[in-house]
Amino acid sequence: MSVFPDKRSKVILPRPVSAIKTALEITKNNGYLVGGVVRDSLLGIDTSDIDVAVEGNAIKIGKEIATFMNGTLVLLDEDRGISRVVVQGSQRFQIDLVSIHQGINANLEDRDFTINAMAIPISLLTEKLEEISFKFKDLIDPFGGASALSSGEIKAVSFSAILDDPLRAIRAVRLSSQYKLEIEPVTYGLILKSSSLLNSIAPERIRDEFMICLTLPGSNKTLKLLDKLNILKEIIPELELSKGIEQPKEHFWDVFNHSVESVGQLERILQPGYNTHSPDYEAGEFAIELIPKIDCMCGYFNNVIGDGYTRLAICKLACLLHDIAKPTTKTIEDNGRIRFLGHNSKGAEIAELILKRLRFSGSTISLLCEQIRQHLRPSQMSPDNELPSGKAIFRYFRDAGDAAIDTLYLNLADYMAARGPLLERDEWETHCRTINHILKESFAEKGPANIPRLVTGHDIMDRLSIPPGPKIGQILMAVTEAQSEGKIANREQALKFIESVSTLGE
Repeated sequence: MSVFPDKRSKVILPRPVSAIKTALEITKNNGYLVGGVVRDSLLGIDTSDIDVAVEGNAIKIGKEIATFMNGTLVLLDEDRGISRVVVQGSQRFQIDLVSIHQGINANLEDRDFTINAMAIPISLLTEKLEEISFKFKDLIDPFGGASALSSGEIKAVSFSAILDDPLRAIRAVRLSSQYKLEIEPVTYGLILKSSSLLNSIAPERIRDEFMICLTLPGSNKTLKLLDKLNILKEIIPELELSKGIEQPKEHFWDVFNHSVESVGQLERILQPGYNTHSPDYEAGEFAIELIPKIDCMCGYFNNVIGDGYTRLAICKLACLLHDIAKPTTKTIEDNGRIRFLGHNSKGAEIAELILKRLRFSGSTISLLCEQIRQHLRPSQMSPDNELPSGKAIFRYFRDAGDAAIDTLYLNLADYMAARGPLLERDEWETHCRTINHILKESFAEKGPANIPRLVTGHDIMDRLSIPPGPKIGQILMAVTEAQSEGKIANREQALKFIESVSTLGE
């Protein structure tokens, strides 16, 4: 953590602050940098999200700043006078503006944690060459936020801070993970007492704060802290049923801890260095060395898709939920064998309900639920330890669709979390060889990932004079399978093939 030895210290600010200072001077408005930009600057962290408290109408001033900076004004809360200016260009940044009516100290008093309750008058900022900064002595810090940063502590501004907005309970955990801070005892107690109030918060707000937690390094540890604070059960109460659910002897963890550890193992696989290896309960480092790789793997999983989340974040959530149906599908046979028949399909159904409750989009729900539905499939494609056939691989990619690659890595994380420190190199080499074969075959010249689409759903409807419906998808799948087997090679052959399978689904 940053330490400030004396009042002469100079703190560097993000470069866009210079334009904000100029804009306020030209429009003759006074303002303060507040919240995250002050906190991050004290820690030496650059940020593109800049909060400004202004003495005046924040919406009117926002319009003026947007005009000056050639940015876009977004009204965040017209009733409370909160606006946002988004500026595109070589460096994208956004400015959130709020009006202060009773002085800056009153504004800071309403904030969540002391590390976010600091301000600096924009009029006191100094510029030299390409650098804009402030003197530490000019920091407005009525609640000791800088001291808390220095000592590595998260402390609520007031006893009512969490009650005023229960979402701050999740935010405390997120800040703790993000900045490696400890939640001090009084604040910890306030969160415990207030966690049940999360059910009064809009699901979208809970979803967004929770998903940020999953994107951070060490997300399995973050999940454990959320659980200790009784927050996780308020977000996904269905997970509570998985606690203490015993699994077959091949598993190191019960269902709940296995689910959490699966998130950590996916992180070990896809974000090396984020998750510190713990030999007492994790598979050895050899497990990571043997992981199959794909070209541009980092770019693939960092691709932003549904709801603004990356594939990695969605896959982490799939890891957390992949065994959500095990408690309801568990059976014990006469010989003592524990089974969870159909937990993948039932799990996809339960996950869909959870995701709809949290207001995820249809595309995200579809991708994540398909991962859960298919997560056992890669392990079932190799009878007697033989490599999967081309037909089996094609059908897997056909059925899993856009979730196919993601599911392979979920499967690897699932396997590592199932075995934990019990994982042996020989069995892992065999499993990785299977996954690697599936990946190589899928990306081969005639593999499922490279099969060109010869016809569309509209072609089928036109050719057969039929309306939209499930039959269209069935015929498209048949066409693609025929392509993979070399039965058709061009559009003309595909159109003739459509007629030959026109009775599918009847």
